[in-house]
Amino acid sequence: WSVTCGSLVAGSTWYGISAVNGQDVASLYGVPLVYAASGLFRPLDAPAFIEGVDVSRWQGAIDFFSFQSAGKRFVIAKATEGIGFLDPMYLSNKVGASGAGMAITAYHFARPDLNPTNPQCEADWFVDNLGLVPGMLAPALDLEVAGSLGTAGLQAWVKAWLDRVYERTGIRPMIYVSPSFWEKYLADTTMFADQGYAILWVAHWFVAGPPVPANN
Repeated sequence: WSVTCGSLVAGSTWYGISAVNGQDVASLYGVPLVYAASGLFRPLDAPAFIEGVDVSRWQGAIDFFSFQSAGKRFVIAKATEGIGFLDPMYLSNKVGASGAGMAITAYHFARPDLNPTNPQCEADWFVDNLGLVPGMLAPALDLEVAGSLGTAGLQAWVKAWLDRVYERTGIRPMIYVSPSFWEKYLADTTMFADQGYAILWVAHWFVAGPPVPANN
């Protein structure tokens, strides 16, 4: 078995573990058993990733049950853009994905070009329309537009947006970005990872393994 714990987890089903890599836990930790939520574990021959889909109004009406039947397990739906735009399909996508038994979250399309001094307002617009409830995945900031802020200015803009969402929700959002955007406009910074924003959604298609910004 293999297990990875990337965040706080909870569950009602637990494994009692007596050995780790062949060494008994009594000698490792001084207790006869340690416990871990069963959902953390997967067989070593299980797929190394879980597939999901990214949707917005451009996909129109979606049959989420067909996605679920095809093995897709989560949906990341566009909710908002800038200040004032709400994706007209967000609510139906959220309800449809949840109804099909898929995990769901939303992303905000950042517009530092239109709102260079208002990252907190963009964050508030997103949170106000997100409808965050227990069980949803971490929300996302979609970075595709740089504007004219410069590297330091854009870094500050992104940090202000992330911090505002964290302040209001208690959840550290993930960041969606291409490796080239991160390198060109954000100077390949590790600042956000260092501050606990640990989930990265890498935008890089048609490759077996995308390069990861900021030296991984």
